[in-house]
Amino acid sequence: MKKYMLAVIAIICLIFSSFNMQIDGRETRMSPEHGNPSIINLTIIVEIVIDSDDDFDLTYGFPGNGTSNNPYIIENYWIFSAYDDGAIITNTTKFFVIRNCYVDAAFNGLFIYDVAEGTVTITNNTFSSENNLGIRINNAASSTITNNTCIDNFDHGIFLINSGNSIVANNTCSGSYYSCILITDSESTTITNNTCFTCYYDGIELYHSASSTVTDNNCSNNGGLGIDLYISGNSTVANNTCNNNAQGIIISNSLFSIVANNTCSSNDLGICIGHSDSITIANNTCGNNFYAGISLGGSDFCVITDNLLQDNTGYGIGLDSDSNDNLIHHNIFVDNMLGGTSQAYDDGANNYWYDTQTQEGNDWSDWVSGPYSIDGSSGAVDLYPLGVPVVAEYPQIILLTLVFSIVPFLIIKQSQRKQKKNRIVIRNCIEKK
Repeated sequence: MKKYMLAVIAIICLIFSSFNMQIDGRETRMSPEHGNPSIINLTIIVEIVIDSDDDFDLTYGFPGNGTSNNPYIIENYWIFSAYDDGAIITNTTKFFVIRNCYVDAAFNGLFIYDVAEGTVTITNNTFSSENNLGIRINNAASSTITNNTCIDNFDHGIFLINSGNSIVANNTCSGSYYSCILITDSESTTITNNTCFTCYYDGIELYHSASSTVTDNNCSNNGGLGIDLYISGNSTVANNTCNNNAQGIIISNSLFSIVANNTCSSNDLGICIGHSDSITIANNTCGNNFYAGISLGGSDFCVITDNLLQDNTGYGIGLDSDSNDNLIHHNIFVDNMLGGTSQAYDDGANNYWYDTQTQEGNDWSDWVSGPYSIDGSSGAVDLYPLGVPVVAEYPQIILLTLVFSIVPFLIIKQSQRKQKKNRIVIRNCIEKK
């Protein structure tokens, strides 16, 4: 019996020692110098499971009463789960806030589903690399997710589904295997001021989420797309930075959307519009992209205006054979497709490369004179190029030669005329005398 008891105690000590080693390892990995909030003074809790309103108070004793003015507060916890979700909240109608927590779980860091609209606020939390998903929200409309850090989560940093009218703002998501932020079936969602980088696929994805706003995000250095809008019409993608991705911004099957004031540089492709009619692409900067600055495929009645297209290895703007009745004007083309015959191409039909009302076209850095010819099977031209035409060096040489040869001739002729006139005046004077 004594040997048996000693063996049990030894096993318990070994397990406890192993658990402490795990905790110590996580504490070192998530230390403040790595850009993550300190976990010192956090209360360790193994999972949080709430599946009714009563659990907030009766099971866990969280402060608050669940009203909008006095929500339940879940804060300052180190939430740990070796086999499941860090925190699960479902079937609730009460307002609650999760803040200042560090979550390390085997599956979802935080899983919220089937809760009342507008009751969820998640702010200032860190979701570590152990999570499959950092934050997962399902059927929780009008949620607020702000100022969270999601690092190296396997699937996505933040995933919203069937949760329209939500706000996803000021979060930092990086290193996910799939997308940093995925929003699906969530109309009228606002995604703003997020930093999404080094994800294996995309920075921000919106699927089936019409009338949404994607603004002021930095989605750079991702393996796939910076921002991907799919079947999400009437949306706005503005003031974003999407550099060093496979593609900067792609809009597909999303009618009547706006792509404005974005910077898409050093991607394979800057901005791509696919099968999306009536898109406005304005005031974007697309430079140093490999294939093209802006590309349209199967997209009609789009307006491309006031964009800067510079130093793209391929064309500044390209339209394929299924892109018709588009309007392209007041764009600035600088040194795109160097060595080629044009800085743009057009394989579509009835595309106008100038404003039909003001009769003003585009600014081409290689324009010499007359209409500017566009590459492609359509035979399109910019009838009214803007800016100052480029003058070749040899006309300048000829002009200088003419100046230096004609001017002395004119001076000599003028001198001869003066001398002749003077001789006539002198002869007249002599005859009079």
